[in-house]
Amino acid sequence: MQPRTHPTADRGQLGLRRIEDHARAEELPFDGGTTVWHAAAPDPSGRQLHRSGCTVLACWRNKSATPADLLLAGPEALRVAAVRRAHATIPEAIALIASHFIATREIEEQANARMLAEIGRFCAYLEALGLDALDAVTESQVRDFVAQPIQRRGGLWDEASISTKHTRRSAVRLLFRTARSLHLATSDPSIDVDLPPRSSRKTRPLTDDEEALGRIWAQPTLNSTRHPAAWALAQATATSSELAALRVGNLDLDNQRVWIQGNENSRNPRWGQLTEWGVQRIEARLEAIGDAPDRPLVTDALASRNSAQVSATTAISEILQAAGLSQEPGIVPSSLPAWAGRKVMEDTERIDLAAAALGVRSLDQALDIIGWEW
Repeated sequence: MQPRTHPTADRGQLGLRRIEDHARAEELPFDGGTTVWHAAAPDPSGRQLHRSGCTVLACWRNKSATPADLLLAGPEALRVAAVRRAHATIPEAIALIASHFIATREIEEQANARMLAEIGRFCAYLEALGLDALDAVTESQVRDFVAQPIQRRGGLWDEASISTKHTRRSAVRLLFRTARSLHLATSDPSIDVDLPPRSSRKTRPLTDDEEALGRIWAQPTLNSTRHPAAWALAQATATSSELAALRVGNLDLDNQRVWIQGNENSRNPRWGQLTEWGVQRIEARLEAIGDAPDRPLVTDALASRNSAQVSATTAISEILQAAGLSQEPGIVPSSLPAWAGRKVMEDTERIDLAAAALGVRSLDQALDIIGWEW
């Protein structure tokens, strides 16, 4: 079968080749020189496609780069293409994974850019070693990459900081977690790569790369909704006790927010701001449980107050454990709402706004929660 050009596309202008639904893996032109799109794709010359909510298929321009430009395809196109490409080279796998991140918006834009940059460096490192598949990567090679020194201005080399090492390891974990879900790899050599703790604090906020890793692991299957919804609501600063109390009627998805009722001991009532990823996961949750205003969002409707709180805490804990974060000193379920409070502080440089977002009643308490040092 010869791939056909899209009837409405100018092949000379766009340089496109079409992949039919029934294409065999050996027929896919993953040659690094052609931008590829799937049969399910809408007209690639359109200007409004990025608002369609479709999934991006792998597009790249050369063998050693992440996608230079992206086209949109149907929701299952990426997964279909990845399954059929069972023996993808490392650059091809990286392109599919990068496209998946950008399409599904599973990680925030800032974290996305940093994580993709580290994944790109890892890809270049593997290519320099002569490796041609992700399943050929060893734990020793991951350790060597994580520990690589950093070149400073003037050409001097320094040992990478603990924070940099953690970010690199998170990027590799994110790469292999996604590669496995897309059937581009069967193992994860980063699982047993241990590092010293980032902080000596008893509890601390998640970092951006850790939060990105958590949201990827929040959805172990395509049809699971409870864990992603719990993560989304904790992103909006809901603590475990507050999470257990949230109902469908507390949502205001038109404004990307949720009314968090607080608790009499430590948190004020407030609007919690959902991430764009969070809105999508809440919408999926509503499709699964219905839109009755009194329906709990993440717990059983008949659960007692105590068992509901345990259930909510367990949901976040299970995600942290699956992502390999629960073994990190200082990371507990409250680290996720603390991450959200720290983001407010970083974006606004106002601790009063961070305190209001967290619902805490003193600025000192807010500073302690987000681990901010003046």
